[in-house]
Amino acid sequence: MIKIVIFCLIVYTISFAIVYKKPLIAKPYEWLMRIFWLKGSLDCMICTPFWIAGIVSALNIFILPEMDITPSLVIFGMPEAWLEYTASILMDMFSVASVVFIVDQFLLFVTENRKLDVTICKEKDNSETQLLHD
Repeated sequence: MIKIVIFCLIVYTISFAIVYKKPLIAKPYEWLMRIFWLKGSLDCMICTPFWIAGIVSALNIFILPEMDITPSLVIFGMPEAWLEYTASILMDMFSVASVVFIVDQFLLFVTENRKLDVTICKEKDNSETQLLHD
């Protein structure tokens, strides 16, 4: 359990630096935008941890399989087939992104007295869907 919490905190820290502190990491940020075509994905606190968790999970599974730090490896162990590899990485991506988003919303509520906003999309008057973001 402590490994999962540490992994989520690592992803949260990296995501926080990318989303909120862009001037501190301007050069690596611009490099990531060009290489991975992630222009809009690195501006929200649910998309950024999604991709970071996927990258770190793939690195953990393929490069350091003896160190089980991702949630899927801690819970289920090392995958044995290609479908299990994909499922492990996707599980890490979705679970960690949701945990990081909830932590971020809670911290914004506590530090900035913001209303908790967990609405992903909202219908406009003219029946167009608009994604909400800060």
